[in-house]
Amino acid sequence: AQEFTRHRIEVRTALPAQLPTVTGDERLLAQALASVMSNAIEAMPDGGHIEVAGEVSSDLRSVRLCVRDSGIGMAAEQLARAFDPFYTNKARGLGVGLALVKRIVELSRGQIALSSQPGRGTEVDFTFRAAGGARG
Repeated sequence: AQEFTRHRIEVRTALPAQLPTVTGDERLLAQALASVMSNAIEAMPDGGHIEVAGEVSSDLRSVRLCVRDSGIGMAAEQLARAFDPFYTNKARGLGVGLALVKRIVELSRGQIALSSQPGRGTEVDFTFRAAGGARG
């Protein structure tokens, strides 16, 4: 929360009251989400907003989580290579962030999709299998 305030970023959420638990390691999934949020912060040097939305499939078997930012976005070449290990456009980046996020999602038997346009922000979509009962 302090990082969002410091960077003048408003966080909006659109989450159902009840979301089922998903398959995967809670700590690794939290790390993946934190990495995506960190990338979003870096993509908005002059402030902006991040929206985190979630939904449950109609058959209750999967959960979709979407993180959208109003940042600088990525060109087609950047987008095509975003999950490649050691690929980065950052002066101080290692290029392992999104590659690691993708690996965590795959280990959790989930899926990840990325869409972006220069000047229009980036959207990261996660889809996970529901593990069981819903929780709030």
